[in-house]
Amino acid sequence: IAKPFLKWAGGKSQLLERFYDFYPEELKNGKISNYYEPFVGGGAVFFDVVQRFNIKSAVLYDINPELILTYRVIQQNVNELSDILFTINNKYKSLDSDNQVSFFYDVRNEFNRNLGKINFSKYSKDWILRAAQIIFLNKTCFNGLFRFNRKGEFNVPAGRYKNPKILDQENLVQVSKLLQIAEIKNAGFETVEFDITENSFVYFDPPYRPISKTAGFTSYRKFKFDD
Repeated sequence: IAKPFLKWAGGKSQLLERFYDFYPEELKNGKISNYYEPFVGGGAVFFDVVQRFNIKSAVLYDINPELILTYRVIQQNVNELSDILFTINNKYKSLDSDNQVSFFYDVRNEFNRNLGKINFSKYSKDWILRAAQIIFLNKTCFNGLFRFNRKGEFNVPAGRYKNPKILDQENLVQVSKLLQIAEIKNAGFETVEFDITENSFVYFDPPYRPISKTAGFTSYRKFKFDD
């Protein structure tokens, strides 16, 4: 069973069984075959729906270009991605804890330095290393946050883990298979209005409004998500 390949703030993996009761009957009886998700994030609901029901096509959107880059690499070059993650994983786990922290910051610094070199609008082989770095940083950073500053730089500090699962090849392969039916777009949620067709299910899950100035998380990309 494929599951999200990134840790994700606000992810719905733990609520999927509850969600089942709220899915429309037309989805359960096979009358709905198209799926749209304007805020895909970690993709927990997409992976659940596409593995439970008769979904033939999907369109997945997110405003974060780094996230969409990673989805598209898994969709198109999962084996090459796994090879790079295998190398990173072996290097990281050969180090003691202090050197693991240093290695994390080396990767983070390289990732941020190369931001200006990445063309997010045109798929290229350069994306594969970047996707591997995203997965590595996500699996080894503090609390698994996926957060960027206003410059678009990843700014989460290192976490301390005994044995983080940097490479989950079996899951990546399964995710790649499921993504073959999907069109993956780096776009805002408004785009879905112009794309949606009949007999479709839309799962709409925007970031939540923070309950206070300090209790909330909407920093999924460099621009603030507000009302």
